[in-house]
Amino acid sequence: GVIIFGTELKQENSPLLDGIRKPLVIYDAAPDIEKYPVILIDNRQGVELAVNELLAKGNTDIQYLCNPLPMYNYLSRRRGFQEIMKQKGLGDASDRIINTGSSIEEVHQMMREYLKTAKLPQAYIMESYHVSMGTIMAMHDLNIRIPEDVSLIGIDALPSFLTGGIDMTSIRVPHTERAYWAIQLLLKEIEHPVKEKCKLYTNCVFVDGETVKKR
Repeated sequence: GVIIFGTELKQENSPLLDGIRKPLVIYDAAPDIEKYPVILIDNRQGVELAVNELLAKGNTDIQYLCNPLPMYNYLSRRRGFQEIMKQKGLGDASDRIINTGSSIEEVHQMMREYLKTAKLPQAYIMESYHVSMGTIMAMHDLNIRIPEDVSLIGIDALPSFLTGGIDMTSIRVPHTERAYWAIQLLLKEIEHPVKEKCKLYTNCVFVDGETVKKR
């Protein structure tokens, strides 16, 4: 059997998979591929956990720092942010989304310049570990205090040695669990294949830390 890591796979790429004459599961791909079992992150649910935590602590002025790569996980998190903010009565959040960079160093350089003149919101949600690490590095450079000056929640949990010693409040993406379920689906495809294929969404988990201030 075969597991395809499909983070950047698009629907128009799916005919390329037809040449694989083995049971096949796609891990981490867009949900519009119908022919194969797919394992996905519930990105909207993860972003909602972040927004709910910030609102519960009185942080209503929220901005979203994004990775500009057009990947399913990032696009669906961004879309979820806009939907949830509107649902919470906080208006159109499209102008609260800020492009950073696609690597840690790009984010670091961009945010270091951006934060020199930007008015800080009460809180940032950071779309990926690249954005979290680069943003925190830039804030350290500029002596911006976390969470006294700005609250932070990162999507993807990180150990404190990657965040300058900060215990970051985060949304843990269940990578290990998703890998387990990918194997289970593949075994099912090998042993008892059926025509109807499933899409399995795994929930994210809120991880409390020290980077959200109660206001």
